Amino acid sequence: MSDEPDGEIDEQVRAGLAYVCSSYGDLAQVLGPDDPDLTAVRSAVHSGDAVRAALDRLHDRLRAAGDALGVYGQASRSARSGAAAMPGISDELGEIVYVCGSARCGRYVWLEDAEALPACSLTGMPLAMRRVG
Repeated sequence: MSDEPDGEIDEQVRAGLAYVCSSYGDLAQVLGPDDPDLTAVRSAVHSGDAVRAALDRLHDRLRAAGDALGVYGQASRSARSGAAAMPGISDELGEIVYVCGSARCGRYVWLEDAEALPACSLTGMPLAMRRVG
């Protein structure tokens, strides 16, 4: 699988982006809001560019900063990963879930967990409403 904007994104990248999106505030606090590796991931997502290399650098940066799991280890433990591959997502009747509008990451937020319309932490774009049924 590729990491190209018009191609299929592999599940490790999707899960990594979900982790970065859902934890962006915490990551910015630990690394600093202008951290070049965190900024590179955000820029790649915002521009629609491939993100694998930027995620790899952020993963290495987090590990060097003392986070033994980095991006990919945290993502594999996250309950918020894998939404794009989550069975049953459609626009038909069912429970409402918000997902990445570009389908590049696996972050999802259940309607009952959303205090307001959830947005991507990387692009600021609202998450897309889908139904699980």
